[in-house]
Parts: sequence; C-alpha cells; structure tokens
Amino acid sequence: MATALAQGFASLFAVRFLLGVGESPAPSTSAKVVATWFPKSERAFATSIWDSGSRVGAVIALPIVALIISITTWHGVFIVIGALGVVWAFAWWKFYRSPQEHPRVDAAELAHIEDGGARTASNDDAAAAQLPWRSLFRYRTILSMMFGFFCLNSAIYFFITFFPSYLVSERGFDLLKLGMFGALPGVCAVACGWLGGLVADRAVRRGHSITRVRKTQIAGGLTGGSVIMFAAVVPEAWMALALLSLAYSSRTIAATGIWSLPADVAPSSNHVGSIGGIQNFASNLAGIFTPVVIGVLVDRTGSYIAPLAVIGAVALLGAANYLFVMGKVEPLKVTESAATQR
Repeated sequence: MATALAQGFASLFAVRFLLGVGESPAPSTSAKVVATWFPKSERAFATSIWDSGSRVGAVIALPIVALIISITTWHGVFIVIGALGVVWAFAWWKFYRSPQEHPRVDAAELAHIEDGGARTASNDDAAAAQLPWRSLFRYRTILSMMFGFFCLNSAIYFFITFFPSYLVSERGFDLLKLGMFGALPGVCAVACGWLGGLVADRAVRRGHSITRVRKTQIAGGLTGGSVIMFAAVVPEAWMALALLSLAYSSRTIAATGIWSLPADVAPSSNHVGSIGGIQNFASNLAGIFTPVVIGVLVDRTGSYIAPLAVIGAVALLGAANYLFVMGKVEPLKVTESAATQR
C-alpha cells in the first residue's frame, strides 16, 4: 500500500525493497507447510498447487487491475491489493495450525501424515535437529540446489521482464493480441505444473525412489525449457508463442520438483524452511542478472536470438547439474560434531 504514497525514485525504491523483504519468506514457508502436512507420496502435487498461485494471480490480476484503475487511479491498485494482502495475512495467522494442533485432524489422519514421511518433530533425529543453518552450505546437495534454481529462474525472469516487449517488438503483437495471447504461457504452466505434481506423486506411490522421481522431473523440465532458444528463430509468431508456452510449462514442472526438494533433503524438520530460503535466495539472483544480460545482448545484437540462446543453454546446464552434481535425494547426513559446531 505504501507504493501509492511514493514520491520519486528514492521512496519508490525503498517501498519496493520492503515489499521484497516482506514477500521473500512466502515460498520457503509454503514448502515448510507442505512438508509438515503431507506425506512424501503427496508432496509434489501439494507443492504444485501453492507454486501455481503466483501464475494464477498474474493471469487474473490484469483485468482486476484495469478495472480498479478505471474506477480510481493507479494509486488505488496498490491500496486495494495491499489491503487484500493484510486480510490474507490475518486469516493465515488466525486459522493455520500444524496437523498436531489442528482440531479437525483425528488420530488416523495424523498417523497417515507422520508415517508417510511428513517432516515433523516426531520424525527428527536429535543430532540432526541441532545442525546450525550456516553448516548447510557445506553440503554439495545444497550448493547444487542453489545453482540449479538459479538456472531455472533465469528464464522465469525473461517472462517477468521482457516477454511482453518481445511479442510486441519482435512478433508484431498489438495491445489487443498481447491481451488475448500474452497469458497463454502462464495458463499452460499452471495446468502442466499440476500434472507434473500428480505424475511425480504417482511414481513415488508405485515404488520409484525419490531420487529418480525428482531428478527425472527437474532435469526433464529444464531440458524441455531449453526450447526457448528456438523461439527467436522460427518464422511465425504462433510458433514462437507455442515454444515459449512449452518452455514456461516445462520449467513449471521442474519448479514443482525443486520446491519439493527442501522437504526431501532437510536433515530435520527445523531445516526445511532454511533450505527453501537458501535456494530461493540463489534463484532470485537471476532476477538481478538476467534482465541486465538480456538488455545488453538485445542492445548489442538488435535481436532476441542471443539472449534466448543463452537462457536455453543455462537451462541445459541446470539439468546436468541436477542429474550429475546433486547426488542422492535424501536427508542430509549429520555427524554429532557437525551438529554441535557453531
């Protein structure tokens, strides 16, 4: 809401910075909630539901924002959306409870959750629970997750920052076409993310290892996402839009697996949120570098061929990283000496 009161660059920068600070815990907190509430055979689909929220919001926000502006001004948009955020935060604080505390969870459901591999204190190893969060950076698995998520988000930030400009300047879309077709990648991504979560959970229930399922889902999604490199060279606009939709959808399938990993590899339930925050930090570094790299390459070359080729290559690097660098997907091993080190 404070954005509506900003006067000049300095105040706008300050309130947007604070917005980022306030929003940043949301993904890792969501991963922690899923880890607490769902057994591992239901984890991926539950993750796909909350992960789709940002894309669903982006799709439905456009007409709502336009309506608010037509009734008030652009200031009203930030006030209304900010107020909705306050209401949602209050509702979350008021009604959210863990399975152990929720009045509608009976003994049978609680046993299903805990016995199925949900990350709860009752399933924790005492030594692992004492591991300082700083020690997580010593594990190859964590470093691999950071690099891999950076690779994924490199393309996501193309869609956030340059996608509309690309359709207008390179593919000749006017505002009408942009409004009609610009949301297509996001809509496809929501459906594919849910489907990817369902398929992954079904594979776990059929006895496939978590390592095999997660690596297949994430590496496959990133490999599919690399087709973004061809979007700049196909002759027709509809072909480019189809490739971009495929790339975004594939990366969303990968994202579902990536956000399931914190619960899969955390040494204890205490570390799920920390690991989610660590990989999310690395992924958002892509939000700093990717727009700059794209802008420089477009300025130097006069086209999007080089930027999209780089983004596609980075996706393949990410896929190789998850396949060959990350190692086995399992709770990190903690020695007693590591757990007591500060």
